[in-house]
Amino acid sequence: MTCWVWDLPEDQIYYSANITSLARGENLDRYLSSAQLIECVHPEDQPVLQAGIDKTKSLGEPFCCEYRVRVLDGTYRWIFGRGKRVIRKRGGWRVIGVSQDITARKEAELELARRAGQLVELSSQLVISEQRERRRLAEILHGQLQQILVGARVRLDLLETELQPDFNHRVSKVRDALLEALELSRGLTRDLAPPTLPRGDFFSNFIWLAEDMKERYGLKVEVRVGASPAEMHEATGVLLYTTARELLLNVVKHAGTQRAWMTIKHERGGYWLEVRDKGVGALARQQRVGHHSGYGLFGIRERAEWLGGAFTWKSRRGRGVSARLFLPEQAAPRV
Repeated sequence: MTCWVWDLPEDQIYYSANITSLARGENLDRYLSSAQLIECVHPEDQPVLQAGIDKTKSLGEPFCCEYRVRVLDGTYRWIFGRGKRVIRKRGGWRVIGVSQDITARKEAELELARRAGQLVELSSQLVISEQRERRRLAEILHGQLQQILVGARVRLDLLETELQPDFNHRVSKVRDALLEALELSRGLTRDLAPPTLPRGDFFSNFIWLAEDMKERYGLKVEVRVGASPAEMHEATGVLLYTTARELLLNVVKHAGTQRAWMTIKHERGGYWLEVRDKGVGALARQQRVGHHSGYGLFGIRERAEWLGGAFTWKSRRGRGVSARLFLPEQAAPRV
């Protein structure tokens, strides 16, 4: 750490003798002007340092700045400088401060940021991979299993014409079982891969979801949507949609009400989803929901945090549940 005094009227900075350890060499002038100091600073940091100097000179604010300086061995070191204005007895202001080499800390921060970026990318790929596997299973259900069930039903109808009337009721039971299996398969297909996710007018998916909830479960969902973004990271879109669906199913299973409200919008650098109801609420309900399911409440929170977002929810007995998801915009490949 090096001490310094900056004479504002003369614009001269005087460094203490141990500046040599900070500058990594002996051959240097301990007196510098602010302009000479800026010349030694990395070009990307010069505007930052100049702004800090100007604020101290013109506004009287304390000096506080981080910047890279080219030292005597030719490398750049991160420096943290801090100083406070004081008045001299003979008039005029000066700044008394210290400078500290923080290169090790900055390198650690950069490495942490790099690893955090890798974690976000890996998390995005995980969410995308999960959705692609869901689509693959949906294609198997739609392209293979449903065709087999439909074919079996057709053959059963043909067989019914050849059987004695006494067997018709047995055939009818088999037909009903096939129809039930077919409807179940179609429902699973819609759950695994909704037809409009993730391309197009993305927010319209939530209107479709609300209509699907009403048709299948009798849940009336009032939807408020903002303007759809021009483009969106695939992992973000997948998590927004699966979260909305999970929360609405939570209402169906546990809220004791047939009405819910859903809001989805894009603003302030990210995406916001809210689902709320006025059902039973209560801590007991919270503890029942989603502790071990992939997209339960705790799974949603985990995935949101992986992507740099946040998931919060609150519940009061007899006043329902309000759940909110925020996901930031990402710079990864978009859809």
